[in-house]
Amino acid sequence: MTLTEKAGNPASRLRGRYAELMRIGSVETLVAEATEVADGPGFSPGNLAKFKHDLGRSARGGLTHVQSFLTNFMLAADGLRVLKLAS
Repeated sequence: MTLTEKAGNPASRLRGRYAELMRIGSVETLVAEATEVADGPGFSPGNLAKFKHDLGRSARGGLTHVQSFLTNFMLAADGLRVLKLAS
């Protein structure tokens, strides 16, 4: 069983609402919704703070960056992290 399949894991909660989240067209709304989904059991306080920080950083790059961050977060939970190449 992968982490995105494990009930109660933040990556599982994101996976459960992934299609809905990816339809959101506003950076602010997507960040708020993703934060709400993640803000539950399964994250240690430190990991939740890091998730929120990284999510906020991705928001500076626009909607596509936030979508990429959330997608990569779920992939990383299952050991399939996408490498980011330097440009």
